[in-house]
Amino acid sequence: RRRGRPALVGGGLLLAMASVGTFIFVNTNVLNSFTTSPESEADMAAYDRAMTPMNDEAGPAIVSMRVAVDLDPRRRTLAARGDYMLENRTGRPLKTFRLDIPADVADWKVSLDGSRQQEDDYRIVTLTLDRPMAVGEQRRMSFESRMADNGFSTDGGSLSLVDNGSFLRSTQFLPKVGVALSGYLTDSLARERQGLPKTRPTRLASDPLAPQRGRGGNDWVTSDITITTAGDQIPVAPGRRVLDRLEHGRRVVRFVADVPMQA
Repeated sequence: RRRGRPALVGGGLLLAMASVGTFIFVNTNVLNSFTTSPESEADMAAYDRAMTPMNDEAGPAIVSMRVAVDLDPRRRTLAARGDYMLENRTGRPLKTFRLDIPADVADWKVSLDGSRQQEDDYRIVTLTLDRPMAVGEQRRMSFESRMADNGFSTDGGSLSLVDNGSFLRSTQFLPKVGVALSGYLTDSLARERQGLPKTRPTRLASDPLAPQRGRGGNDWVTSDITITTAGDQIPVAPGRRVLDRLEHGRRVVRFVADVPMQA
Protein backbone atom coordinates (compact mmCIF):
# COMPACT_ATOMS: atom_id res chain seq x y z
CA ARG A 1 0.00 0.00 0.00
CA ARG A 2 2.91 2.33 0.66
CA ARG A 3 4.33 1.97 -2.82
CA GLY A 4 1.91 4.58 -4.22
CA ARG A 5 3.07 7.32 -1.86
CA PRO A 6 6.59 7.85 -3.33
CA ALA A 7 5.06 7.77 -6.80
CA LEU A 8 2.58 10.44 -5.83
CA VAL A 9 5.33 12.56 -4.28
CA GLY A 10 7.54 12.09 -7.33
CA GLY A 11 4.66 12.95 -9.64
CA GLY A 12 3.95 16.08 -7.61
CA LEU A 13 7.58 17.17 -7.83
CA LEU A 14 7.63 16.62 -11.58
CA LEU A 15 4.43 18.66 -11.93
CA ALA A 16 5.90 21.45 -9.80
CA MET A 17 9.13 21.45 -11.81
CA ALA A 18 7.17 21.55 -15.05
CA SER A 19 5.09 24.47 -13.76
CA VAL A 20 8.20 26.41 -12.71
CA GLY A 21 9.87 25.65 -16.03
CA THR A 22 6.83 26.86 -17.94
CA PHE A 23 6.70 30.03 -15.80
CA ILE A 24 10.38 30.77 -16.51
CA PHE A 25 10.02 30.02 -20.23
CA VAL A 26 7.00 32.33 -20.60
CA ASN A 27 8.83 35.19 -18.87
CA THR A 28 12.16 34.80 -20.69
CA ASN A 29 10.94 33.76 -24.14
CA VAL A 30 7.36 35.00 -24.56
CA LEU A 31 6.95 38.14 -22.43
CA ASN A 32 10.59 38.99 -23.11
CA SER A 33 12.91 37.96 -25.93
CA PHE A 34 15.80 35.61 -25.23
CA THR A 35 19.08 36.90 -26.63
CA THR A 36 22.49 35.25 -26.32
CA SER A 37 25.55 37.29 -25.44
CA PRO A 38 26.98 37.17 -29.00
CA GLU A 39 23.58 38.20 -30.41
CA SER A 40 23.32 41.07 -27.94
CA GLU A 41 26.83 42.25 -28.80
CA ALA A 42 26.06 42.14 -32.53
CA ASP A 43 22.80 44.05 -31.97
CA MET A 44 24.64 46.77 -30.04
CA ALA A 45 27.25 46.99 -32.80
CA ALA A 46 24.50 47.41 -35.40
CA TYR A 47 22.98 50.18 -33.27
CA ASP A 48 26.42 51.79 -32.96
CA ARG A 49 26.86 51.88 -36.74
CA ALA A 50 23.36 53.23 -37.34
CA MET A 51 23.52 55.94 -34.67
CA THR A 52 27.09 57.22 -35.08
CA PRO A 53 26.26 59.42 -38.12
CA MET A 54 23.55 61.12 -36.04
CA ASN A 55 25.74 61.67 -32.98
CA ASP A 56 26.62 65.30 -33.68
CA GLU A 57 23.40 66.40 -35.35
CA ALA A 58 22.10 69.69 -33.99
CA GLY A 59 18.80 69.86 -32.15
CA PRO A 60 16.89 72.25 -29.93
CA ALA A 61 17.74 72.67 -26.26
CA ILE A 62 15.22 71.80 -23.54
CA VAL A 63 14.96 74.94 -21.41
CA SER A 64 12.07 73.87 -19.15
CA MET A 65 9.97 70.79 -18.45
CA ARG A 66 6.66 70.02 -16.78
CA VAL A 67 6.01 66.38 -15.91
CA ALA A 68 3.23 64.56 -14.05
CA VAL A 69 4.23 61.02 -13.04
CA ASP A 70 1.71 58.46 -11.81
CA LEU A 71 3.38 55.51 -10.06
CA ASP A 72 1.81 52.21 -8.99
CA PRO A 73 4.65 50.44 -7.14
CA ARG A 74 2.54 47.34 -6.40
CA ARG A 75 1.80 46.72 -10.07
CA ARG A 76 5.18 48.13 -11.14
CA THR A 77 3.67 50.58 -13.62
CA LEU A 78 4.38 54.21 -14.45
CA ALA A 79 2.48 56.71 -16.57
CA ALA A 80 3.99 60.11 -17.37
CA ARG A 81 2.73 63.09 -19.28
CA GLY A 82 4.09 66.57 -19.70
CA ASP A 83 5.86 68.95 -22.02
CA TYR A 84 9.22 70.45 -22.91
CA MET A 85 9.87 74.05 -23.87
CA LEU A 86 12.34 73.74 -26.74
CA GLU A 87 14.63 76.56 -27.88
CA ASN A 88 16.79 76.71 -30.98
CA ARG A 89 20.26 77.61 -29.76
CA THR A 90 22.14 76.09 -32.70
CA GLY A 91 22.83 79.38 -34.48
CA ARG A 92 20.88 78.38 -37.59
CA PRO A 93 17.28 77.48 -38.53
CA LEU A 94 16.22 73.93 -37.68
CA LYS A 95 14.17 71.90 -40.13
CA THR A 96 14.57 68.44 -38.53
CA PHE A 97 15.78 66.93 -35.27
CA ARG A 98 15.76 63.56 -33.52
CA LEU A 99 14.12 62.17 -30.40
CA ASP A 100 15.37 59.06 -28.61
CA ILE A 101 12.56 57.01 -26.99
CA PRO A 102 13.77 54.99 -23.96
CA ALA A 103 13.80 51.21 -24.36
CA ASP A 104 11.90 50.69 -21.07
CA VAL A 105 8.87 52.61 -22.36
CA ALA A 106 5.99 50.36 -23.46
CA ASP A 107 3.78 53.04 -25.03
CA TRP A 108 4.53 56.63 -25.97
CA LYS A 109 3.18 59.66 -27.79
CA VAL A 110 4.83 62.92 -28.82
CA SER A 111 3.05 66.02 -30.15
CA LEU A 112 4.62 69.11 -31.70
CA ASP A 113 2.39 71.37 -33.76
CA GLY A 114 3.46 71.73 -37.36
CA SER A 115 5.65 68.62 -37.46
CA ARG A 116 5.70 65.19 -39.08
CA GLN A 117 7.15 62.13 -37.33
CA GLN A 118 8.96 59.05 -38.56
CA GLU A 119 10.21 56.26 -36.26
CA ASP A 120 13.00 53.82 -37.14
CA ASP A 121 13.76 50.33 -35.82
CA TYR A 122 15.81 51.74 -32.94
CA ARG A 123 13.00 53.96 -31.59
CA ILE A 124 14.67 57.08 -32.94
CA VAL A 125 11.97 59.53 -34.04
CA THR A 126 12.76 62.10 -36.70
CA LEU A 127 10.64 65.24 -36.46
CA THR A 128 10.40 67.29 -39.65
CA LEU A 129 9.02 70.78 -39.15
CA ASP A 130 6.64 72.33 -41.68
CA ARG A 131 8.19 75.69 -40.83
CA PRO A 132 11.85 75.73 -39.77
CA MET A 133 12.52 76.75 -36.18
CA ALA A 134 14.21 80.14 -36.21
CA VAL A 135 17.30 80.90 -34.13
CA GLY A 136 16.16 81.72 -30.58
CA GLU A 137 12.60 80.56 -31.25
CA GLN A 138 10.81 78.51 -28.61
CA ARG A 139 8.18 75.82 -29.18
CA ARG A 140 6.34 73.56 -26.75
CA MET A 141 6.37 69.79 -27.31
CA SER A 142 4.08 67.51 -25.29
CA PHE A 143 4.57 63.82 -24.57
CA GLU A 144 3.09 60.80 -22.85
CA SER A 145 4.83 57.57 -21.89
CA ARG A 146 4.07 54.38 -19.98
CA MET A 147 6.18 51.72 -18.32
CA ALA A 148 4.70 48.36 -17.31
CA ASP A 149 5.86 45.18 -15.60
CA ASN A 150 6.73 42.65 -18.29
CA GLY A 151 7.84 39.73 -16.16
CA PHE A 152 11.56 38.96 -15.91
CA SER A 153 14.20 38.34 -18.53
CA THR A 154 17.48 36.41 -18.63
CA ASP A 155 19.41 39.53 -17.59
CA GLY A 156 17.29 39.92 -14.44
CA GLY A 157 15.13 42.71 -15.80
CA SER A 158 14.78 46.23 -14.43
CA LEU A 159 14.66 46.82 -10.68
CA SER A 160 14.01 50.55 -11.02
CA LEU A 161 10.28 50.25 -10.36
CA VAL A 162 9.55 48.03 -7.36
CA ASP A 163 7.17 47.86 -4.42
CA ASN A 164 9.63 48.65 -1.63
CA GLY A 165 11.50 51.60 -3.12
CA SER A 166 11.76 52.73 -6.74
CA PHE A 167 14.65 54.68 -8.24
CA LEU A 168 14.00 56.13 -11.66
CA ARG A 169 15.99 58.43 -13.92
CA SER A 170 14.30 60.71 -16.41
CA THR A 171 16.21 58.95 -19.21
CA GLN A 172 14.20 55.77 -18.48
CA PHE A 173 10.79 57.20 -19.32
CA LEU A 174 11.13 60.64 -20.93
CA PRO A 175 12.04 61.29 -24.58
CA LYS A 176 15.52 62.68 -25.15
CA VAL A 177 16.39 65.26 -27.78
CA GLY A 178 19.17 63.81 -29.89
CA VAL A 179 20.61 60.30 -29.81
CA ALA A 180 21.50 58.84 -26.41
CA LEU A 181 25.07 57.58 -26.05
CA SER A 182 24.15 54.83 -23.57
CA GLY A 183 23.34 52.21 -26.21
CA TYR A 184 26.85 52.04 -27.67
CA LEU A 185 29.29 49.20 -27.00
CA THR A 186 31.78 50.28 -24.33
CA ASP A 187 34.09 47.24 -24.11
CA SER A 188 37.10 47.84 -26.38
CA LEU A 189 37.57 44.13 -27.11
CA ALA A 190 33.92 43.73 -28.06
CA ARG A 191 34.17 46.77 -30.32
CA GLU A 192 37.25 45.29 -31.98
CA ARG A 193 35.46 41.96 -32.51
CA GLN A 194 32.61 43.80 -34.20
CA GLY A 195 34.91 45.84 -36.45
CA LEU A 196 34.25 49.13 -34.65
CA PRO A 197 36.71 51.79 -33.47
CA LYS A 198 38.12 50.85 -30.05
CA THR A 199 36.52 53.84 -28.33
CA ARG A 200 32.81 54.60 -28.48
CA PRO A 201 31.58 57.85 -30.07
CA THR A 202 31.49 60.93 -27.88
CA ARG A 203 30.11 64.40 -28.41
CA LEU A 204 32.63 66.66 -30.08
CA ALA A 205 33.52 70.14 -28.91
CA SER A 206 31.99 71.35 -32.19
CA ASP A 207 28.52 70.31 -30.94
CA PRO A 208 26.49 73.56 -31.24
CA LEU A 209 24.72 72.75 -27.97
CA ALA A 210 27.90 72.05 -25.98
CA PRO A 211 27.85 75.38 -24.06
CA GLN A 212 24.27 74.70 -22.90
CA ARG A 213 24.81 71.05 -22.02
CA GLY A 214 26.50 69.40 -19.06
CA ARG A 215 28.14 65.98 -18.93
CA GLY A 216 26.37 63.20 -20.79
CA GLY A 217 24.87 65.57 -23.33
CA ASN A 218 21.93 66.49 -21.10
CA ASP A 219 20.42 69.96 -21.01
CA TRP A 220 20.17 72.25 -17.99
CA VAL A 221 16.52 72.99 -17.39
CA THR A 222 14.02 74.38 -14.93
CA SER A 223 11.38 71.86 -13.93
CA ASP A 224 7.92 71.35 -12.45
CA ILE A 225 7.44 67.71 -11.41
CA THR A 226 4.35 66.20 -9.80
CA ILE A 227 4.49 62.62 -8.52
CA THR A 228 1.44 60.60 -7.55
CA THR A 229 2.08 57.26 -5.85
CA ALA A 230 0.88 54.91 -3.10
CA GLY A 231 -0.03 56.61 0.16
CA ASP A 232 2.75 54.94 2.15
CA GLN A 233 5.48 56.02 -0.30
CA ILE A 234 7.65 59.16 0.08
CA PRO A 235 8.46 60.63 -3.35
CA VAL A 236 11.70 62.56 -3.82
CA ALA A 237 12.58 64.58 -6.93
CA PRO A 238 14.78 67.58 -7.82
CA GLY A 239 13.49 70.98 -6.74
CA ARG A 240 11.59 72.52 -3.84
CA ARG A 241 8.65 70.56 -2.45
CA VAL A 242 5.70 72.93 -2.81
CA LEU A 243 2.85 70.44 -2.33
CA ASP A 244 2.40 67.24 -0.33
CA ARG A 245 -1.07 65.83 0.28
CA LEU A 246 -3.19 62.66 0.20
CA GLU A 247 -5.92 62.33 -2.40
CA HIS A 248 -8.15 59.24 -2.21
CA GLY A 249 -5.42 57.36 -0.37
CA ARG A 250 -2.71 58.32 -2.89
CA ARG A 251 0.17 60.67 -2.12
CA VAL A 252 0.61 63.66 -4.43
CA VAL A 253 3.87 65.63 -4.18
CA ARG A 254 5.00 68.50 -6.39
CA PHE A 255 8.58 69.70 -6.82
CA VAL A 256 9.59 72.95 -8.54
CA ALA A 257 13.13 73.89 -9.60
CA ASP A 258 13.46 77.54 -10.60
CA VAL A 259 17.24 77.30 -11.02
CA PRO A 260 18.38 75.28 -14.06
CA MET A 261 19.49 71.74 -13.25
CA GLN A 262 20.68 68.78 -15.28
CA ALA A 263 17.78 66.74 -16.68
